[in-house]
Amino acid sequence: MGLTVEDLKPKSKKIKVKGVELTRKPVRMRHALAIARLSDVFTNPANYSEQQTEEAEAELERIIGKVVPELEGVELDASTTMEVIEAIMSDIEPSDNRNSKITMLS
Repeated sequence: MGLTVEDLKPKSKKIKVKGVELTRKPVRMRHALAIARLSDVFTNPANYSEQQTEEAEAELERIIGKVVPELEGVELDASTTMEVIEAIMSDIEPSDNRNSKITMLS
């Protein structure tokens, strides 16, 4: 039997970050687009003020808390934050594009 509408509904999944198993809620389009938009602040910091960088960091922490509820309100170091983002974004691209050079967090 083929796929059904039920198969298309978003589902939570387990992710591992630094060896800790966490529940990642379904990533909504708004989350993926916001992360992609915010990534520019961190990859091109010279283009943004300190206040804009702080606001971007707060927004990123809010998104992480929404998608990975166990991390809501938890301050993460940069390395852990990047690992969480990678885990969040890891399977949202179509499978045929995973090996392309274009990614949402380039």
